[in-house]
Amino acid sequence: MSLRCLFPPRRAALLIMTTVLLMAGCSPDDFLPLDRGGPPASEEEQISGADSLIVEQVDVQVLESFPVQVQVVVKGSLPDACTEIGEIGQTRDGNAVTVTIGAVRPADALCAQVLEPFEQVVPLDGPFPPGTYVVRVNGVETSFTV
Repeated sequence: MSLRCLFPPRRAALLIMTTVLLMAGCSPDDFLPLDRGGPPASEEEQISGADSLIVEQVDVQVLESFPVQVQVVVKGSLPDACTEIGEIGQTRDGNAVTVTIGAVRPADALCAQVLEPFEQVVPLDGPFPPGTYVVRVNGVETSFTV
């Protein structure tokens, strides 16, 4: 049996033209991002507020060292499967230490909306002479004594 019987010339030409037209409709230019007129999107974006991580527990560890070193163990949840711990900052005002833990996630990512547990150890800066201190981590407060 010859190919001429399976694909008559007219049918073969029609099949080739249809294939070419379909492929032309799917050119790579169709997948370029739209220019929205703003600055280019970064690979990750810093998130905060309601979309930020959830701090559930703050434990203070006073290490047996000289000079005394203090660290906090923060436990909580990230809002989705793509979010990760971001920048960690801290400020101190007398005997009050405020720790801020940020979160980042890929820009425009489609993420499973499930709470992801996390645990982060944050060493506190500075000397800690004997006394009572307050530490706040993203609004969750606890106190400790050295």
